[in-house]
Amino acid sequence: MDDNTIDTCRWVQYELNRNNPHALGTQGMICPIYKQELHANPCPAPNFSKPCQFCDNALQVFHYNHGSCALVDQALTQLRDIRLEAEVARYRFLMKECDNLALHCQRIDQKDLTNNDAIIRTGRFLANARGTSWVRMTLFTFILSDRQPTHIITESPKPLPIPP
Repeated sequence: MDDNTIDTCRWVQYELNRNNPHALGTQGMICPIYKQELHANPCPAPNFSKPCQFCDNALQVFHYNHGSCALVDQALTQLRDIRLEAEVARYRFLMKECDNLALHCQRIDQKDLTNNDAIIRTGRFLANARGTSWVRMTLFTFILSDRQPTHIITESPKPLPIPP
């Protein structure tokens, strides 16, 4: 299998975890174990456009939060196709992960807006308190401590108006 050849293993075990099901195969007890993702077999002509039948690209029935989830699971069990079950499990895991990531992004966006509002409010307080002028005057005393300036003129800007 290392040289990209296909070899049928004598013993196969399915690892059906929730996020990425695999097929494990080996030729014997002391032989290496091969691991490959478990996928459903494709059909030669899936139905994508016949409106009188179920379209094969209507995947919402496999969503983890679909109302008929229990019925879909029962139908999958009756089909006894472990590869199809694995594909549905992988799809549900990825859809749940997608929904969780979208919710996480929404929370981050909300925190970013809140933080930006706080920065604007704090900036107004700093400007109205003439923070820059006071700090600048203090800095000049550190920088010019060796010599006395003749006269320091600080023209501070007018305070910013507070919006209604």
